[in-house]
Parts: sequence; C-alpha cells; structure tokens
Amino acid sequence: MRWHCGVVLVTVFCLSPAVQLLHADEILLQHDDDLADGKRSYGGSGHVVEFQAPPEGDWYVDRIDLCASQYGAGYDPANTFVRAYVCDLGMNVIAEAQAPYQLFPRAQNQEWGSIDVPSALVKGGFYVVVAPGSQQFRGLYVAFDSTGKTAANCHSGAGSPGSQPKPLDPPGDWMIRCHLTTDAAEAPAEEETGEVLSWDDGSAEDQQSFGGPTGMVVRFDPPAGEGVVDAIRLFASTYGTGEGSDRTGFTLAICDPDMNVLSNNLYPYALLTSDPHWVRVDLLPDVPVTGPFYVVYVGHCLQTDGIYLGIDTSRGSGQSALGVPGELQDWGGFRLPQNQVNWMIRAELKKP
Repeated sequence: MRWHCGVVLVTVFCLSPAVQLLHADEILLQHDDDLADGKRSYGGSGHVVEFQAPPEGDWYVDRIDLCASQYGAGYDPANTFVRAYVCDLGMNVIAEAQAPYQLFPRAQNQEWGSIDVPSALVKGGFYVVVAPGSQQFRGLYVAFDSTGKTAANCHSGAGSPGSQPKPLDPPGDWMIRCHLTTDAAEAPAEEETGEVLSWDDGSAEDQQSFGGPTGMVVRFDPPAGEGVVDAIRLFASTYGTGEGSDRTGFTLAICDPDMNVLSNNLYPYALLTSDPHWVRVDLLPDVPVTGPFYVVYVGHCLQTDGIYLGIDTSRGSGQSALGVPGELQDWGGFRLPQNQVNWMIRAELKKP
C-alpha cells in the first residue's frame, strides 16, 4: 500500500462547489474552502463527512485526503494508525483502509495527506469516516472550515461505522476530501482463511466489564510455532446510554511472551451492539508472531457506558489473566477463580 503527502492543487470548473474536476474520469469531492478555521480531535468516535457521487456512470472511491497534524508523545508514529472507512448512508462499511500517523506533521498547523482505499463503488450519497483513535496522550487534530457554515449547509459530524453521525456543534465541515475515479482497480486475490485459536466453548455463562486500564488477557500458542494474527474475535455487548462511541473506544494489543507490545490500537464501541454476539475486529496491519503471544483487550468502561465481555466457565484453560499492554497483573480479588475463567477472546491466525 502506498502513502501520499501533499496538497492537491487544481482548477475549479463550473460544477458544484463541492466538486473539483481533475480529468474526465476523476473528480475530487470537498466541502471546505482550503482555509482551516480550527481543529479538533476525537477518541473512539470518528470524523464523518457526507458526500454525493455523480448521478451518471459508475464512480469508485480510491483515495481519502485529510488535513491533520499529530499531537502528544509516547507513541511510534510509524506504527500508530488512522483508520478510514467508506460507508453507505446506513453507516455500513463498504471499504476501509489506514495510514500511519507519520503521514502528518507534528506542528501547530495541519497539512494534507492521503490514504489509499481499495476501490469502493458508491451510488448517490455516502459517508467517509476518518477515525484516528485519538487519546488524551496522543492523537490527530483534524482541521475544519467554519466560514459561512450553518446547520443547514454543513455535511460533517462525529460518529463511527454502525451508528448515525451527530452534527458538529458549532457547525463546520471537516477538511476531508474524497477522490473518485471511473476506473475500478482490480480486486486483490482473496487470502486463504486462517485458523481460529480459542479456549472457550462458544457459550457464555457470565460476563464482565472493567473500568480504567484493567484488561482481559488470553495467551495463545500457534500450532505451527509461528503465524500472522490478522483479526481478533470478541463475544461482547455494549451497555449504558449509548454515548460510549463518542467518548472513548476499546483497545486490542498483541504482545510477545514477555508482554512486549507488538501492536496496540483503539477501536470504536460502535463495532458492537447491545445484543451479545461474536464480532470480528480486523487488525490493520497484521501482526507476525514467532511463538506464544498474548491478546490484551481493554474496554475503558464506565458505570454508565461500557462493554460486557463474555466469560466461559465450563472448562477453565488456565490461559486467561488480567493485565495491561506490557504487563500481567495479579488476579487479586476477582469474583471468579482464575482456573475457571476463559475470556471469550479468539485470535485468527494465518500462515506467514
């Protein structure tokens, strides 16, 4: 996958103010005037913009442009990612991609960078969601344009895939643009389905949420001694007021046998629903492992909003623990014996 930097400079033709004609077979959709009036960051929620595809012909999203800058410390900008989604008007994901934070400057002013997206056919209206997974200690500021913006002429909001976005207050439009082309890129060959590693029997007898940094940890052993973790499955549900996806998110980390962090990313609550079920969380990028590894799930739950993770107590495996990315913790006074608990977390493993 290629990463791009730079500003797209083109002549605006006599089209809608939100359309820049680049060539006969490509256009750039935007709602900003190229001048930032401010910046904002969000946690588990994303920056959402609604666009409209031309009514004639087949048009494909192949790139999303974002005006942003990094803030904070204590992270690796080459391995910390902003995720981008193309969604229909029901906020169902059509395509997704990501880019490293290092694409954007550490500066007072935001600059343009681009995220390549697998060709996504769009018809009529659609949403673009940019989710940097920002936190208090690090994240991305996304620029917005508020000049002449009112609630009636804005196209931007805050939200995550799976839930309808909420409008910005005060009104404004994110400096997020969408490149469309009439040429559909050839779809990559479908990868061979990997093996699913698990300790649970698929049935939850109990559930648990934790606040603060406490995480649920599961240890796995690749049958062949090595592999590539490309997804994590959680049997879980959300609870509370429904505001969790706008306040924070849950994190998934992959750690080596010494609990050194190999991957650690934030995902929106909106991937889950109030109905307990298995949800597959795709890891971008995949994480190679060369021996036993740990999956660390941290829900960042509150009393009013959070996630219940399923617990299988039918056959304790001794592979579940408590901890945070980088460190296992004492089981302490948890209400169930450790040898009876299987956190309902599974790992998908494919060949290296």
